[in-house]
Amino acid sequence: MLMSLNQDLRNQAAAVLEPTIFLPVWQYWQRCLPGDGTLPGRHNLDPLDMPRLSLPYTLLVDVLNRGERLRFRLIGTELVKMSGRNLTGKFYDECYASSHLLSYIHDLYAALLETRRPLYTENIGTPGWARGPRMVRRLMLPLAGNGQDIDMVYGVQDFTPVSEDLDAREYFGPNADVAEVRRVFL
Repeated sequence: MLMSLNQDLRNQAAAVLEPTIFLPVWQYWQRCLPGDGTLPGRHNLDPLDMPRLSLPYTLLVDVLNRGERLRFRLIGTELVKMSGRNLTGKFYDECYASSHLLSYIHDLYAALLETRRPLYTENIGTPGWARGPRMVRRLMLPLAGNGQDIDMVYGVQDFTPVSEDLDAREYFGPNADVAEVRRVFL
């Protein structure tokens, strides 16, 4: 059962998410909570009520076979523009050449499925489409059509360039193409 959110948790979320696209999305997800201790489902979301500034950065991801497969259901226009490709309908393992990045992403989803709590992360990596490393910030919010079993994740993410002098592989090790900077469960 998802416990009611107390003021301490709201304060923590506000401090972590800051007044960016992330905080309004987290607040919106809170408003979608059914109130009976269960998780919201996709049916609880209304695109007309979603924070407008976040829509270009929004993702909906299908969680299949208890997280064994992940499929892009929807990708915001700004994410498509940044990456230069629309991955809607594709599975994550079909889209990422890097086994390290794919493993990292699966780890994030596994943590979200285990805790059943929203997850905010920051990592540095060099996406294949980018010229140089990026700070990737993401907020992942669990959705469960039946209120219990997570079958979708509503998320937002952005990519911010970091110093051109930073090579994430050199900085974080020869085999790394992604390095986590921060992970916070809300």
